[in-house]
Amino acid sequence: MNLLQAPEQGMMYALYTDRMVYEPYSKKSLPLEEIQRDLLELHLFDAVGEYRYIKTRKGEIEVYINDENMDYQDTYVERIYTLGKNVEKTDKENYGMIGYIVKNTMSSIGSVKRGICEVENGYLKKLTESKVERKDGIIVAQPLSGKNPFTVSDDTTVSMNMLLFTPSIFSYIEKKLPKFLEENKDNAASAEFLIPDVLFEAIEDDVANVKVIGTTATWHGVTYKEDLNEVKDAINKLVENGEYNKTLWS
Repeated sequence: MNLLQAPEQGMMYALYTDRMVYEPYSKKSLPLEEIQRDLLELHLFDAVGEYRYIKTRKGEIEVYINDENMDYQDTYVERIYTLGKNVEKTDKENYGMIGYIVKNTMSSIGSVKRGICEVENGYLKKLTESKVERKDGIIVAQPLSGKNPFTVSDDTTVSMNMLLFTPSIFSYIEKKLPKFLEENKDNAASAEFLIPDVLFEAIEDDVANVKVIGTTATWHGVTYKEDLNEVKDAINKLVENGEYNKTLWS
């Protein structure tokens, strides 16, 4: 492990075999021997760049990433968000969500589950988990809650569960889970404790802000077996265009 390119100070995210650590750090005071014990991933970052160390079955990956050396397309964008000195601090938690355009996430075979979003001034205001399907040229969303279906436009923002959290989300989940289990004790085998629903409850409880980071990328997923060939073709095109590597580790 070579930390020469790591930022002198910033935030540390370390994933171990039995725990996760997310906290401020100073490179001079990092206990390297302790950090490397049972370590799977280490991320040291500031507002400019990130040092990344990852253990894999084929060896170790060590890289420094910033806007100058990372060539990316809209298909995959990695960003670092920090709270600036002039930003007003609040008691709310700051989370994030990657917002896809619904027409770029559909299956031509049948319905798919998507989180229909209402966005205001760049922040998530409402999220409705729904089954979504195009019928006679119109996209219809059927809420999983059983409420009445509604139509949405092609450019409506949806959640694909690409969510950005701080560790504080675990405390909130611990508070909500007992109530969910009690309310669903008669249908525990089929009930789902959906993280997007928890996220929306955090907004309703006024304990979190959720920044929506939009993307025009196309979501390639296999909901039905008939989707497989289309997804294979899409991935091959991404490789041919140089957006994906032909081999994941090389």
